[in-house]
Amino acid sequence: MLRIATFNIGLARLRAGGVPLVDAVAHAGRRLPRIVEALSANAPGIDIWLIQEAYHHSVRAALGGVSGFRLHAAAERSADTGLCVLVRRDWPSDGLAVVRFRALDWVETVVARKGAMRIDVETPLGPARVGNLHASYDGRGREGIRRKAPGLRAEEVGQALDLLESSGGGLKLLGGDFNLSLASEPAGHGVATARGWRDLRETADAHDDAGVRTWSLDNPIAVSAPGGPAHDIDLIFMKDAAPSLRVETAHILTEPAVPLPSGRHVPLSDHYALMATLIPA
Repeated sequence: MLRIATFNIGLARLRAGGVPLVDAVAHAGRRLPRIVEALSANAPGIDIWLIQEAYHHSVRAALGGVSGFRLHAAAERSADTGLCVLVRRDWPSDGLAVVRFRALDWVETVVARKGAMRIDVETPLGPARVGNLHASYDGRGREGIRRKAPGLRAEEVGQALDLLESSGGGLKLLGGDFNLSLASEPAGHGVATARGWRDLRETADAHDDAGVRTWSLDNPIAVSAPGGPAHDIDLIFMKDAAPSLRVETAHILTEPAVPLPSGRHVPLSDHYALMATLIPA
């Protein structure tokens, strides 16, 4: 069995001289320790975590302390795109490769760079090539950016697939924050499915949605354009798997786990996590 999850931890911050000035998502300083605690506790029993928006070496240092896991960070090979993969320590993992995407606007140049990474992992299902992606955002209400974004996201999905398919056989998994769903951008989603990749959320044998989407307007720290939909934009795709493999998916880390001075509690991030369990016949 293999259990993989993708989780955008929402820690993009505008910094000056390394000092955080503005948090893209509220309560970053309070959320990071709770995120590390949740990943270390690992209640869902995840084997591989795909993490986005782990910007800055201080965040990577904190994630490096997650017990039971080995950290692979895209920043080891390229500019900081906020991408990390945590693999359980008893599974050999190496072969880091990265690609940085071209920026949609100044935010993606200065605050939240986008890209993809891959590593190779020895798993109970055999050798697996594992990819992690963070695609361009919608500009938070800026119409000109919103119009340009879908075309760029489709391009980025293709780049990530190229990275995963560049060499080697065996099981391939690509997850991350695609900032699109099948319903919202079928063309961008179709870049993957046209190349034989299976969207595990859409095609799962069983799914527990926990009453939310990974991007949900009921999340109190999610910031969206007015009228923006709640949808699953955090996805996991699979290719070259055994046809008999059973797939179960679930939304996880949906609880309000971060206490605030006011007495309120908020979730770990503005995104909820998506987990996929691969079960051999």
